Amino acid sequence: MRLAGMEDTAELLEKKLASEILKMSLEEALTLARAFSHYLNLMGIAKAHHRVRRQKNVASLSKSCDDIFNQLLQRGVSPDQLYDTICKQEVEIVLTAHPSVLSCFNVHSFLPSSKHCIMT
Repeated sequence: MRLAGMEDTAELLEKKLASEILKMSLEEALTLARAFSHYLNLMGIAKAHHRVRRQKNVASLSKSCDDIFNQLLQRGVSPDQLYDTICKQEVEIVLTAHPSVLSCFNVHSFLPSSKHCIMT
């Protein structure tokens, strides 16, 4: 029951936000998009900083395959099972752009296609 109320509230807020955005000029919408982009970039930086800080407090952080393999063997994984599992692993290459390039691209690709929504 509580979840349904939260969904109703979220839907109401979404409609109110859409209404406010539709009232904006293109320049105002661009400023808002840039502000959100900066905010999300700062949140990413804060999250990365927090993760690094938290990892510094971990006493035994495994940094090599040998460390991981030894831990698995100590926990009862047999050498044959470990070998078979490693041999079945697949590696796929994923090419991505730097996050700053992506956010710039995303903002610029969003605005021209949304111009008709913002202007109406």
